[in-house]
Amino acid sequence: YYLLNRILFPFFMAWLTVLVLHPVVTKGVLFTKISRPTVTAIILILILLFFGAGVFFAVKRLYDELVGFLSYLDLNGDELINGAGNSLGAVLRHLGIKNTGDLSEILSATVKSAITSLSSKMTVGIGTFASKVPGFFFSGLIYIMATYYIAADYDGFERRMLSLLPMPAARRLGNVKGKFLKSAGKYVRAYLIILVITFVELFAAFLILRIKYAMLLAAVIALLDILPAIGVGTVLVPWAIWSAVTGNIKTGISLGVVFIIV
Repeated sequence: YYLLNRILFPFFMAWLTVLVLHPVVTKGVLFTKISRPTVTAIILILILLFFGAGVFFAVKRLYDELVGFLSYLDLNGDELINGAGNSLGAVLRHLGIKNTGDLSEILSATVKSAITSLSSKMTVGIGTFASKVPGFFFSGLIYIMATYYIAADYDGFERRMLSLLPMPAARRLGNVKGKFLKSAGKYVRAYLIILVITFVELFAAFLILRIKYAMLLAAVIALLDILPAIGVGTVLVPWAIWSAVTGNIKTGISLGVVFIIV
C-alpha cells in the first residue's frame, strides 16, 4: 500500500494520462511535422494552463461559498432551526397531529448537533488538506515530469515494459489493455458527460433563481447524481416540497421544473 500510494501513484497516474494523450500527440506530430517531444511539451503545457486556471477559479469559488455558508450557519443557525421547527409543527397540526412541541424540540436539538458536528469536521478537514498541500505539490511535479517523459517516447516505453514479461504474458497483457481501455474509456466518458451536463444545468438554474452558494450546491448534487440509487431528486424533490409547504411557492415550483429538466 505504501509503495503504490506514496511512491508509484504519480507514475501510475502519468501512465493513465499518457494513454489518453497518446492519440492526440500522434495526430499533432502528423499534422505539424514537429518532433514528438516538442509536440508533447506544447500539448502538456496548454492542458496544464487551461486545467490549472479552471481548477483555481473553481476551487476559489467553492472555498468562498463554503466559508460563507459556514459563517451563515453560525450566525443564523438558531433562527433557521426554530423556523424549520415551527413550520414542521404547523404542517403536523394541519394534518391533525397534536402535541408537536416535543417533536419540534427534538428536531431542533438534532439539527443543532448535526450542524455543530459538520462545522467542526469541515474546519478540521480544511486544516488537514492545507497541511498536505506541499506533498500534493511535490507529487504533482513528479506526475507532470513523468507524463512528459512517457508521452515523449511512448512506443519505446511500452516496448521496454513489455520486454520485461515473457512473450505469452506480454501478448495477453496487450489484449487485456486494449479491451480494458475501450470499456473503461466509454464508462468514464459517459459518467463525465452526465456529471458535467447535470452540474451546468443546476448551476445555471441556481444562478437564475438567485439561490445562495449556487456552485457549491450544484457540485454536491451533481456528484450525488452519479452515485447508485441516488439522483438529483433525492435533494431537489424534498427541497421543492419543503419550500412550497413553508410558503415559498415560487421557489418550490421552480425547483420542481429544474428537477424535470435535469
